Amino acid sequence: MAWDLFNAAPPPAAAPNGCAKTGPGTRPLAALLLIGALVGGCDPTPPSWHRVLPADERFELVMGDEAVLDRETGLVWERSPSTDNANWAAQRGNCANKLVGGRKGWRLPAFHELATLIDPSVPGFGPLLPAGHPFTNVQVTSAYYSATTSATNPDNNAWGASFFGSGDVGAVGKAAAVRGLAWCVRGLSPAPSAY
Repeated sequence: MAWDLFNAAPPPAAAPNGCAKTGPGTRPLAALLLIGALVGGCDPTPPSWHRVLPADERFELVMGDEAVLDRETGLVWERSPSTDNANWAAQRGNCANKLVGGRKGWRLPAFHELATLIDPSVPGFGPLLPAGHPFTNVQVTSAYYSATTSATNPDNNAWGASFFGSGDVGAVGKAAAVRGLAWCVRGLSPAPSAY
């Protein structure tokens, strides 16, 4: 039986550790509460893209300090992205095969996910990341690919983002001769895949 969101059925009682109970004899949590509990431990508050959190609240080192949980989006980013430049197809494969914190399941982010890390208010050349961020090895010499292809030219371009200058998000070539960076992420898969 699903939890009836419209008729205000009560949520499950809290377990002794403060987490919501699940299992036989309890009603399942709604999807958003479950995602919030998974991302935030026992905190049932789901990630909230409308909030702006300070870096000390927004980012948390996880997976043996090899990855970073972004509490604004619920995404988990590799803490130290590779500095290897490669074409789009190769970078997609690199993320798919990446092992970070003993885990696979990484992917290129969608362009809107990648753009959430850009802080255009950072003065100077960059990297354009929020003050106090825990990331290392972020490059300012090349754009980072996203998994999102260009709807107007899907065979040749993908969306990408730069963490220098004004933090532009725009088309980046996918051809074998074009090279870009990859910043791999874990989390719910985005849609749509072309803009």
